[in-house]
Amino acid sequence: VVQPPPPMKVPQPTVSKQPPSKARVEWEAFVGGKLLNRIGALALIIGVGFFLKYAFDNNWITESMRVMLGGLTGVALLLLGARFHRKEYHVFAQGLIGAGIAILYLSVYASFNFYNLVSQTAAFILMSIVTLITFFHAFKYDSLAISLLGWAGGYLTPFLLSTGVSNEIGLFTYIDILEAGMLAVVLIRQSWMILELLTLIGTYLTFNLWQSRYYSEDALLLTVPFLTLFWVLFYIADLYRIFSKQQPHPLRQLVNILNAGIFYSYLYALVNPQ
Repeated sequence: VVQPPPPMKVPQPTVSKQPPSKARVEWEAFVGGKLLNRIGALALIIGVGFFLKYAFDNNWITESMRVMLGGLTGVALLLLGARFHRKEYHVFAQGLIGAGIAILYLSVYASFNFYNLVSQTAAFILMSIVTLITFFHAFKYDSLAISLLGWAGGYLTPFLLSTGVSNEIGLFTYIDILEAGMLAVVLIRQSWMILELLTLIGTYLTFNLWQSRYYSEDALLLTVPFLTLFWVLFYIADLYRIFSKQQPHPLRQLVNILNAGIFYSYLYALVNPQ
C-alpha cells in the first residue's frame, strides 16, 4: 500500500515586534518618573505644611522651635537628596532637593514676617545664602529645575522681606548682583538659556513695581544709572557670546530685542517729564 505524502506545511509569516517609539518611551519615562516625582515632592511640602500648621495651632512647639524645625527639615532633605543621587536615583533626588530648598525659603520668611525673630537684614542675608545653596546644587546635579527654584527665590526675596519702605539703593544693588549672577550661570550652562529670559522679566518687573509705587522725579539721577546698569549687564553678556563665537539662539535674540526696547521705554518715561 502506498502511503499518501504528508500535507505540506504552509510557512506562516513571521511578525517582528517593533520596539516602542522614542516618543512613547520618553512619555512613559516622564509620567512614571519626572511627573510623579514632582507630584510626590509637592505632596511632601503640603503634608509637612499641614502637620506644622496643626502643631502650631495647638501650641505644641514655640515659634523659635518652629523655624528651627523647618530649617533642619530643609537641610535633611538636601542631604537625603544627595544620598539618593549617589545611588543614581537622580529624578527622585532632585525632587527631595527642590522640596528642601522650598522649605528653607519658607523658614526664613516665617522667621522674619510671621514671628519677627530676625531683622530684615539678617533675613535678607539668609535668603541670599539659600539662593547660593540652590545654584550650588543646580550645578552639582546639572539640574535646570533646581536653578529655576533659585531664580524664583532670588527675585521673590525683596518682596517677601518688604517692610513697605523704599530702599532704592539696597534693592537695585541686590537686583544688579542677582542679575549678574544669573547671566553668569547662563554663560556657563548655555542650555539653560530660558534663565536669561526669566532674568530679564524678573529684573524689569521688579523695577516696574518699585517705580509705580515709590519713584519721584527728584530721584532721577539715582534711578537712571541703576536702570542703565540693568541694560548694560545683558549687553556685556551678549558681547561675551559674540567674541567667544557662541552659536546664536532664538531666545538670545529675543532677549536682546526686549532688553533694548524695555530699557529705552523706561528711560524715556523717566526723562521726558523733565
